[in-house]
Amino acid sequence: MTHRNTLLVSMLLAALLLISGSAFAQVTPEYRVTIYNLTYAQPISPPLVAAHTNDVAIFEIGQPAIPELATLAEDGSPASLAELLGSLSQVADVATAGGPIGPGGAAEIMVSGARPFHRLSIVGMLVNTNDAFFGIDTITAPRRRFESVEVYGLAYDAGSEANNEDCDFIPGPACAGAGAGVRDEGDAEGFIHIHRGIHGTADLDPAAHDWRNPVVKIVITRVR
Repeated sequence: MTHRNTLLVSMLLAALLLISGSAFAQVTPEYRVTIYNLTYAQPISPPLVAAHTNDVAIFEIGQPAIPELATLAEDGSPASLAELLGSLSQVADVATAGGPIGPGGAAEIMVSGARPFHRLSIVGMLVNTNDAFFGIDTITAPRRRFESVEVYGLAYDAGSEANNEDCDFIPGPACAGAGAGVRDEGDAEGFIHIHRGIHGTADLDPAAHDWRNPVVKIVITRVR
């Protein structure tokens, strides 16, 4: 091989390495979020997962719930919260599960986000309640491909509705969906706090519908 041909081959290899390196650098990390329902008889509404910067907080304990989170915690619908998060420049991706997670069941949700959008938040309603939800607010996603992190989620009270345990205000299957879209705000606590569970004050049987924390296990795996 002549010196000229050797030089051409070297230049071609360098160009290929540059192209492949650029392609690798442009790959957006993708995460598989698997949510396991650990409760005995509390179905979880279709959970929502958001990939965002560290500037976003879906909820803060001790503070009032934003209206979009209150809607999720009372009615199980993630639509308004997803719309709000999707409108923010600090959010790279928002996704929801295709359906609820039954007791003992699991669901997978895929989201993507490169730095600085490598923080994940995850929420879903415990539907046989007035306004209970599980929440993970801002966890750092795994950095390496196929790396996983595991976290357990607690049940919080959104503080936006009274815990009257009355089926007229509860959207879950324990009440045949009778309370969907109906809320009792009269004795609402007004701030997010650890949920006190089911006490049998009206239509819900604690033996079936009460729980102990944690209520979900979440495994986040970087797949790309």
